[in-house]
Amino acid sequence: MILCALAIGILAAAGFLAHKNLRAGRGDRRGASRLAAFMSVVLLALWLSDVHLAASIGFLAMFLLAICTSVFYGVLLWTLYVALEPFVRRHWPQVLVSSTNALTGRLRDPVVGRDVLLGTALGAAWVIMIRGVDLVVGHRAIADFPGAVEVLSGLRSTAGVVLEAAPYAIRNVLLYFFLLFVLRVILRRDWAAWIAFATIFGLLSALSNETHPWIGALNSVLYFGSGAFVVVRWGLLSYAVAHFFSTLLIVLPATTDASAWYFGDVLLLLGVAVGLVAWGFYTSLGGRLWDHNALI
Repeated sequence: MILCALAIGILAAAGFLAHKNLRAGRGDRRGASRLAAFMSVVLLALWLSDVHLAASIGFLAMFLLAICTSVFYGVLLWTLYVALEPFVRRHWPQVLVSSTNALTGRLRDPVVGRDVLLGTALGAAWVIMIRGVDLVVGHRAIADFPGAVEVLSGLRSTAGVVLEAAPYAIRNVLLYFFLLFVLRVILRRDWAAWIAFATIFGLLSALSNETHPWIGALNSVLYFGSGAFVVVRWGLLSYAVAHFFSTLLIVLPATTDASAWYFGDVLLLLGVAVGLVAWGFYTSLGGRLWDHNALI
């Protein structure tokens, strides 16, 4: 209930700020439009990966509903970006460097590769932390964790898992960052905003966890605190990549049995994860795996 009220408050504030920025002629509308288009297209592709195709009136109605939902999320993301970008660029410009490069098509920039690589490292650390807490409190054994049910249902469903992780990582990160930025404006110090952000989610976790409140609080403080630190130190792109990468690893079924019927789907998720790490590493080096001049 508290998180729902917090999300509604953030969205209302974002709508007000976006309207104010548009009237003043501020904001990167081109970047916002690209981000919104990406969200809408990926969500529509996600729907197509989950639905059973059939020529019927019911399918047409569901298709129209999927378009409306995809466009709604695109508009939501556009609003958040237009609301945040002018203020962040004025008061906290280093946060947007790599994400702006990515939105404007400069994906080969070494800064983008560096932040992607940092995001994958943070995402992997989150998964290790979450699984470690599960073992400590006895929720489940790692070997018994089956991953997402969708991964066990075929290649199309597994592709849907990957497609779902990307837009929701962007949406959640923008919502979290909106709160972090408000705290930064109020407290006027990066470290103070970082600590307050982690403390808020730590308290919320302690209040909602009746079995192990202090373990849940510590887990949330480390999870959100590390994310806020990465945003403050390196930027928004690393935080979004960390959410995406951790989702891929969390839903991955724990199996090395090559005869399992879902082993091909496991390889797909592993391929996406390893490919993202390799691309980030290669791009962070400026497209060179070694320096020829250093060998002479």
